[in-house]
Amino acid sequence: DLCDPQWRAVQITKKGWKVVAEPPVRFLRYPDMKSLAPPLTGKIDRLWPLIHCDPEDRIIIVGFLLNALHPAGPFFGLNLSGSKGSAKSTATRIVRSLIDPNEAFIQSMPRLAEDLALSAQGQRFLEFENLSKIAEPESDWLCRLSTGDACRRRTKFSDSDETTFCAK
Repeated sequence: DLCDPQWRAVQITKKGWKVVAEPPVRFLRYPDMKSLAPPLTGKIDRLWPLIHCDPEDRIIIVGFLLNALHPAGPFFGLNLSGSKGSAKSTATRIVRSLIDPNEAFIQSMPRLAEDLALSAQGQRFLEFENLSKIAEPESDWLCRLSTGDACRRRTKFSDSDETTFCAK
């Protein structure tokens, strides 16, 4: 889904890709989603002047981008590390803008598993700012989320109804 006003999408087949005006599937859109630019044929090398990383680490970013386009996963995480001021947040914004532009680029790690699942329902790319350490529960949440996770909670204002948040 290019998330544009015309509801165009990119259809990917074994023969290649094309932009279609009437996608064969329906997409969910959330209010904070932004439009993607239609894809262009080009070289990935145009990305490297914008993202500062060692040449041997570029394959990791390319692999992450390709994995993010997989329709069903499982998905792996990308951990950008470096000293203060090394453009980690800028690199995150650039990578995210290629696959899942959003109004809220950087967020804090949620305190509850259901908040993480809810956040993941409306985004293809979750990014967390200033994670100097990931505690065991959060690490477990992220691992489960990479292959698919569900959280159940009692529906508000009911005695016996449940609401399920499923995300991958």
